[in-house]
Amino acid sequence: MNPLNTSQEQLFDAAHHLSTNWNSAKELWNDSARHRFENDFWQEFEATTTDSIEKLHDLIETINQAEREVL
Repeated sequence: MNPLNTSQEQLFDAAHHLSTNWNSAKELWNDSARHRFENDFWQEFEATTTDSIEKLHDLIETINQAEREVL
């Protein structure tokens, strides 16, 4: 398996695990500090992580295509 595939899977799994834990935590933490954290940090983190996973997928596809063309 390509090391980038492994990295993508690890990033996806870590993001999923963190998201699951965040969803559990926010059920118990419902005050203005949580809402500030969610607005100031969490939403950007989630969007950036999703975007990074998608871009890593695109990079893997490009590398795979280049390898097929060379072989």
